Amino acid sequence: MKRQQFQDHLANKAWADPAFKERLLKNPRAVFSEELSKISEGVAIPDHVQIEVLEEKPNRIYLVVPINPADVTGKVMTEADLQQV
Repeated sequence: MKRQQFQDHLANKAWADPAFKERLLKNPRAVFSEELSKISEGVAIPDHVQIEVLEEKPNRIYLVVPINPADVTGKVMTEADLQQV
């Protein structure tokens, strides 16, 4: 599953289940880990990676500017590299 698909999965589940949404907002690392373990064995979020989940409101919009892969490694990351993040 690609990153965008995983994000869509989490958003859809949060829309359908208020308790899940509350957990996702309060403890995203635990929810990410639980959901990742359901779709791919052995996938873990590295300890140094921080996860922040924000909920858009009618009067607030967030834009996430992704990291430029060339800025991190000096080379363009492959799809496999991106899936490791």
